Amino acid sequence: MVGIVESVPPPLLIRPLAEVHEQLSQIVGEFRAEGAAAPPVVFGAHHEAEAVLLSYRAYREGAEALQALRRECDELREQLSRCRADATAAASGAGRRARTVPGSRRPGRTPRHR
Repeated sequence: MVGIVESVPPPLLIRPLAEVHEQLSQIVGEFRAEGAAAPPVVFGAHHEAEAVLLSYRAYREGAEALQALRRECDELREQLSRCRADATAAASGAGRRARTVPGSRRPGRTPRHR
């Protein structure tokens, strides 16, 4: 099971594309050295984020975590569906039993006396 992130990451600096282009070799070197721990590099134009660079290890860890969350979500949906079906069946069964008059063979009918 994937744990819940309890801390909020600090705001990311949006770097200009020209700067990232100039420093790409250095950025990739940091990714190699730090692996998944390397911070992502957000870049764009006019202080608007347009893209993110991150280490391949960080990408793989994120993709695996997302896949695990999707599997867990699918399992929870299936469990919820079964619980709803069970609750509906139990409610309809309880309703039939409640309307059945003791001694009668059909719900809602009173026994005939001969």
